[in-house]
Amino acid sequence: MITTIITALVSVFITVVVGYFIWSGIIVRKLKQEVKDNKEGIKSLEKSINNTNNFIEEQTNNLYNRIDDAVGTLYSKINEVDENSMKSREDIYDEYNKRDDELHRELDKRFDKVYQTIQNHSGFEKEVKK
Repeated sequence: MITTIITALVSVFITVVVGYFIWSGIIVRKLKQEVKDNKEGIKSLEKSINNTNNFIEEQTNNLYNRIDDAVGTLYSKINEVDENSMKSREDIYDEYNKRDDELHRELDKRFDKVYQTIQNHSGFEKEVKK
């Protein structure tokens, strides 16, 4: 009877050990599948992150190009305004010089007339005194 009990216990023990190995094999298989799914998920996330980084880099470059274009346009407009103001200043100086020359000529004419008048009166007074 002890042998029967020992045999029954050994049979139960072997059954439990075999069941444990089968259960372990199933769990390991599920874990491998889960690890494989996780790797695919990680690869998918990595691809998504790379796409996002590429998009951000592309948009950043686009913004830098737009900023460079805006700065170039602004710089050219500033140069244009500066050139126009230089032309305006030159025109103002030219106009000033013309008017200054005209005033000097007019003053010279008047001084010449006054001088002639003084000379004429001086000569007239000399003749009257004689």
